[in-house]
Amino acid sequence: MIRTVLFVDDDQILQRAVEKGCAAHGAQFRLIFANDGFEAVKKLDTCSVSLICTDLVMPRMDGPSLLAHVREHYPDIPVIIISEMGRDQVEHLITAEGVAGYFKKPFQVEKLSAKILQLLQEEASGGIMQRISPSTFMQLMEMEGKTCTIRMLDSHSGEGGILYLAEGKLLDARVGRQTGVNAAYRAFSCDEVTVFFRNECGQREDRIQSDLQALIMGALAAKDERGESAAVYRAKATAAPDPVAGIAGGDDPATSSSGSAEPMPASETGSSDPGALLRSKLSGQDSIEAIFFDEKIAAATEKLNRIGEQSAFGPLKAAQITDSRGKNSILVPGETPTVIVGGAGLTVGKIMKLLQEEQ
Repeated sequence: MIRTVLFVDDDQILQRAVEKGCAAHGAQFRLIFANDGFEAVKKLDTCSVSLICTDLVMPRMDGPSLLAHVREHYPDIPVIIISEMGRDQVEHLITAEGVAGYFKKPFQVEKLSAKILQLLQEEASGGIMQRISPSTFMQLMEMEGKTCTIRMLDSHSGEGGILYLAEGKLLDARVGRQTGVNAAYRAFSCDEVTVFFRNECGQREDRIQSDLQALIMGALAAKDERGESAAVYRAKATAAPDPVAGIAGGDDPATSSSGSAEPMPASETGSSDPGALLRSKLSGQDSIEAIFFDEKIAAATEKLNRIGEQSAFGPLKAAQITDSRGKNSILVPGETPTVIVGGAGLTVGKIMKLLQEEQ
């Protein structure tokens, strides 16, 4: 998998010279170009970049402003500074966190290419694995208790992000500017990836706070629910103004054509239907915003069950999906697959405990 280097400079002649001089290394990296920091920010939002080379004096958004943006949103991407100014003039920038090199104009493109290759090699100092399932790879890292920083690139689209692990636990993820659980979901939703990892991970806040199995299941559920079904799900999850109305109200979106959302007592459906049991047990709790079932998600739960059985996890009991606002939704399979929408305190663990108490 070829990694991407972003070259930022408004000198078109220099851009062409660098492109031509680096062509011999096309098997290791590709160059994309931006004329100033403003264009670079847009490129970073849409491309998975391993390294940035930037001038300092540019129109609209200059190099120092771009460096500040990178430190805030992409602290894992190293930067090489290229400038006509002498080292003594830019020493405060050269020694800043995240800056990995400095070239004074004019410079030899061959030396820049060598520096780029060196930094890309450091990014993969722990090894490279190609065409592997991200969930399988993460299970290996968990079993080995690895502490590492991982760049994961989709084998088909080239899109990807960064994962941070300490002693086998996933602490944080970044895809574009998105971080945390949602970024991990996006990374795990890839079918096959190429992985570059180095055996170190700086001190990171634990933004994930979830075990690996729940993340994998949540990512697969999110992937399967994209498109129209995802839009329907979001509408249901946010439209019910009252927990009781979300269960029994005939006009609420949560009672749409996917099935009746009226709660069914456990005695009518039997303990084999955990969704019905949960609707009867949780409907009066203030922390629950909505409870509804949707036949459209039955296919997704069946796929998750098959994946769980094939990977020795066992059949799906529940899956947790956390949105960017920290709101949790729990998917529970059964004869009538149930979605429970609640606050940050709602977790798969609490749902599983309730089900176990009723067995």
